[in-house]
Amino acid sequence: MAAFHSIPPAGRAHRAMADAEVAAALLARIQSDIRSRYEVEEAPHDLLVELQRCPRKAMPKAIQGYFESLREQ
Repeated sequence: MAAFHSIPPAGRAHRAMADAEVAAALLARIQSDIRSRYEVEEAPHDLLVELQRCPRKAMPKAIQGYFESLREQ
């Protein structure tokens, strides 16, 4: 996934620190993509967990439902 998103390697692959740095960069990229594509201010961990179980076509509705549930609390 990192190569697909043009995230450069952070050292030797499959070494703990390098893998952690690439994973962090990938997470930031995913959150940025969600914020811009779906016009939301944040993409918190709870939302990402919900989206893992969601088919791609259902993502807009899932994101909307997530933020609506927060407003109801």
